[in-house]
Amino acid sequence: GTMNTADKSLAQLDLALRRRFSFVETPPQPELLRGVTVHGLDVAELLNIMNQRIEVLLDQDHLLGHAYFYQLKSMEHEDERAQVVGQIFQKNIIPLLQEYFFDDWERIRWVLNDHRKTAKETQFIKVGGQSNLEQLFGNEIHESLSDRRFHVNMNAFSNPDAYRGILNGAGS
Repeated sequence: GTMNTADKSLAQLDLALRRRFSFVETPPQPELLRGVTVHGLDVAELLNIMNQRIEVLLDQDHLLGHAYFYQLKSMEHEDERAQVVGQIFQKNIIPLLQEYFFDDWERIRWVLNDHRKTAKETQFIKVGGQSNLEQLFGNEIHESLSDRRFHVNMNAFSNPDAYRGILNGAGS
């Protein structure tokens, strides 16, 4: 489209776009992904559970769309779907959750159910660092501190149990 020279500020730009285009809200439609499985999991159920958590923690305006996963429908081989779902989580879902939650890694872990996964290798977002707090600060201080170090676990993107853990305990 074209813009007038008067359409300079963000508010004016917003009004100009609204005058020229129609905006139709399209909520996520996980049912379009029914029957698509990755690591033996129904992708529609995976999306639905994550969106329920996001809705509780934020609102319904921040739900993940089905379009992120739609390309999986056309893939015939499980190995290909498994590789692509890892890329979707690594390049789309995790960065989007970082933006939504303003890098509040604790809440991102809640959406991914990482706080309930006992095996650290299945957690997409790991807590802690190289040294524990007692080693870093000594006995006097470490008990009053909360470990706020979070790291993306790159190995989780190829671990089937990481995805299964998103659903575990969620009524599945």
